[in-house]
Amino acid sequence: MFRIELILGKADVGVVQTLIEGLDNAYSMMGTSRISDDNYRMTLQATSFCLKELISVILSCMLQGNVKSFLVTTWED
Repeated sequence: MFRIELILGKADVGVVQTLIEGLDNAYSMMGTSRISDDNYRMTLQATSFCLKELISVILSCMLQGNVKSFLVTTWED
């Protein structure tokens, strides 16, 4: 399993969430929290089977300026 944390601008949360939700069963949304006036942390959980597709969408969002940074953590069940 993988845990992915995204740092987003306030206006980008809905955009990124919509793009990621298009990946049927590729992830589990763990939550979104405010970390400053203009930044939010979105936390996702994904299996190794779906990670490549999810990372591809995240990188695309970064190139468009919707994701400021992301962190991937792995663990075994």
